[in-house]
Amino acid sequence: MKSYLKTRDFSVSQEEFQLVYDEVNDWLATYSVPGNLDSYDQSGDYISHTDGNHSLIERLDQFGKKRNLLW
Repeated sequence: MKSYLKTRDFSVSQEEFQLVYDEVNDWLATYSVPGNLDSYDQSGDYISHTDGNHSLIERLDQFGKKRNLLW
């Protein structure tokens, strides 16, 4: 696996992590996996758990979800 991108979770934990590219499976994976995944599920700020469409980001997220389900 090759390092692809280093970033931070700006929404919930503020933890830094990196995405690594898995050439065998042709996908990106989070490395290292955050220690407390429950905190993401319980956060109201985690956009993937909302059905809001008030902001541009929420509308784009809803569009992406619908498109992926149709695909």
